[in-house]
Amino acid sequence: MKKALTLTNDHVARLTANEADPEILDIKNDYLPLHTGFLTAQHQLDSKLGFYHGQTQTFEELLEELAKTKINEWRGTVFNIFPEGTPDARAIFPRDREPFQADTYDQRVEAVETLSITLATYISKPTLVTLSAAVHTYHLTLTGARALQQTDEGSVATLRSNLKAAHIIMCDGLYRNLGLLMAKFSTTRSRVADFFDLTLLRSTAAEDEPFITNGSLAAGNIFGLAGILEDVPFEITPDTVFRLKKTTPDAGSVTFYPANSPASPPGAGPQFPVSFGTTVEKTYTELGLTGMSDFNVQNTSPFTAGWEIEVIPEE
Repeated sequence: MKKALTLTNDHVARLTANEADPEILDIKNDYLPLHTGFLTAQHQLDSKLGFYHGQTQTFEELLEELAKTKINEWRGTVFNIFPEGTPDARAIFPRDREPFQADTYDQRVEAVETLSITLATYISKPTLVTLSAAVHTYHLTLTGARALQQTDEGSVATLRSNLKAAHIIMCDGLYRNLGLLMAKFSTTRSRVADFFDLTLLRSTAAEDEPFITNGSLAAGNIFGLAGILEDVPFEITPDTVFRLKKTTPDAGSVTFYPANSPASPPGAGPQFPVSFGTTVEKTYTELGLTGMSDFNVQNTSPFTAGWEIEVIPEE
C-alpha cells in the first residue's frame, strides 16, 4: 500500500501542476474521489489501529455531506447525460433525493451502494461508469466511518476489506488516466511521462532486505502488530518467514498470536511464547495468520519487555 500511496499523491500533484489545460482538469476532477477515498480508507484503518492521530469525518458528518452535497453532485452528473424526468434518470434515481436524505442510516448507506451498482450498468456511458467508481468509494468511506466508531472485533476486518477495495478502485482510476493521457498525447507520447513517476514503483534495496520492527510493552499489555506489518516493503505470502524474539534479558516471555482485533487476548488459536535468547521462526501460514485480521503480541512477564519481529523476503 505504501507505493500506491506515494504514486497516487505524486500523480495528483502532477495533474494539479497542469490543470490549466481543461482536459487535464477534467481528468483530475474525475480521479480525485478515488484518490481521496483510498487515503480515507488508509486513515480510517490506521486510526482504528492507533497509528493515525489526525481527524477523520464521523459517520454522522458523512451522512450530512451525503444529504446536502454529494447527492446533488451525483444528480448533476447524471442529469447532464439523462435529463431529469427521463426514463433513464428515473431508473437511476427512482425516489430522487429521498433515500439519501430521509431514510434510516442503514437505508441511506444501502442507497449509495445501490446507486453505484446501477450506474455501473451504463457501460455505454463512460461518465456514468466513472461516477459509479466514485460513488462506490464513498460507500466504502461511509461503512469505514461506521466501523471506526464501533468496538466489535469485526470492525477491523471491515476496515481492512474497505482499504483493499479502495486500493483496487484507485488503481483502476490510475489505469484509466493512463489511457486518457495516451489518447490526448498520441502524437507527443513523451508527455505522458509528465504525469507518472514510475521510478516510484521500482524495486529498492529495502525490498531485498529483511524487515525488522520492534518495541516494548509494560507487564500484561497487548499490542496489535498488523498495522506495522502493512509497511513491509515486499509482498507477504503464505510462505513468508517471520522470526520472533524477546529482546530484554529477564525470566519472563512475550507471546505472539493471531487475533481478530488489536486488543484481543490470546484465544484458542496458536500461541508462540518467546523467551530472551531464543528465536521462534515460523511462516505466515504456520503462525495461523491466514484469514485473521490481526497479529498481536502480549507481554506475559511481570516486567516491561522488549519484542522484535524480523520478516524475511523470499528469494
